[in-house]
Amino acid sequence: MFYLSLIEHTLRLPPQLLGLPLSEAIKGELESLLLDKVEFRLVTFRSFVGEIITAKLKESDSNGLR
Repeated sequence: MFYLSLIEHTLRLPPQLLGLPLSEAIKGELESLLLDKVEFRLVTFRSFVGEIITAKLKESDSNGLR
């Protein structure tokens, strides 16, 4: 089953930005962090509990299976 996921991120503001208005400081940090990709959608795959998936394994490494 495919799901549309909401991604959350905790944004840390450096002390030198605390003198700016909060909205400006947050906007500047988000723009530098996400490189103008502030809005995006993500489709993820999540199987049901007990679901068996038939597939061919291409490779396996420390990051997982492919």
